[in-house]
Amino acid sequence: MGYALLAVILFAVAFCAWGALYVRHELRPDLTRSRVLTRRVQAAGPGDRCRCGGTIARTLDSSGDLLGCSGCNRMWTLDGRIIGG
Repeated sequence: MGYALLAVILFAVAFCAWGALYVRHELRPDLTRSRVLTRRVQAAGPGDRCRCGGTIARTLDSSGDLLGCSGCNRMWTLDGRIIGG
């Protein structure tokens, strides 16, 4: 009777340890995917070329001073972050 009880207790402890490791594995952040999808974006400035081949220049929009492309509708803030297009 004692050996059977010991076997059941050891089985329960092993099952709990396996469950805890499985939950830990499932809840950890997946850093490899975010590193792959993250890309560096170079800030645009006046006089630079856009992807479409146009030139980036300063424009006056209804929302203030922005950088705009002469060949498409992409727009950037003055510090070079893309906001449209």
